[in-house]
Amino acid sequence: AAEDFDGAAVELGGGAAVGRGAAAAGAAGAARAGGGACLCSELDAAAGGGLQGSGVDKDNTVAAPYAPALAEGMSRHLEDALRRFEAALLFSNTVGFLPYERRRGLGPECRQGFVLPVLEHAAQKPGGGCSALFAALQAQARARDPEAAPLLAHEVAVVGDRLATDVLFGNLHGMRTVHCAPLTARGETFATAVSRKLENAVLKVLRWLAVAPPR
Repeated sequence: AAEDFDGAAVELGGGAAVGRGAAAAGAAGAARAGGGACLCSELDAAAGGGLQGSGVDKDNTVAAPYAPALAEGMSRHLEDALRRFEAALLFSNTVGFLPYERRRGLGPECRQGFVLPVLEHAAQKPGGGCSALFAALQAQARARDPEAAPLLAHEVAVVGDRLATDVLFGNLHGMRTVHCAPLTARGETFATAVSRKLENAVLKVLRWLAVAPPR
């Protein structure tokens, strides 16, 4: 289902799209969240329930590219995620990605102020980070409830603005995937902007070919 939240288009697949080497987010219909509706609550309802955890991208999903703080209005969505799900983490290819933090000389303070705990990992999406994500989500869930059952891949949603990283990562590992429109073009690198255009072009072709999201 395709949904709009605060002007940002969100596509929900079960997971949304991807063959090997290609990325696509499935859109079977359209709905619009009413005033004040929180992102994660609406996504949980749209998915028919069953979501227990989420890994949320940072850059151009909940914050401007490389920004040290959340975009205006995003705090309530992430606070809602913490209430709704057994576990929710910020899963970024910048903040929390150890090689990036070392190159930039960033300390632990760079992970503050994002509402969700920031996942620390050593390999970028789409190829890496799965083991670290599930270990951290499970630890978070069991901190709330020591008897919590192990999280299954289809109970976790990966949320992000990039088809070739966030959506591809989720689909490669059997998770649900949520594709958001980017917050802004400001601050985005040239390579990212070009890649996004190519990804979206592939998506249009796959939709024209009626490629369905994996189930």
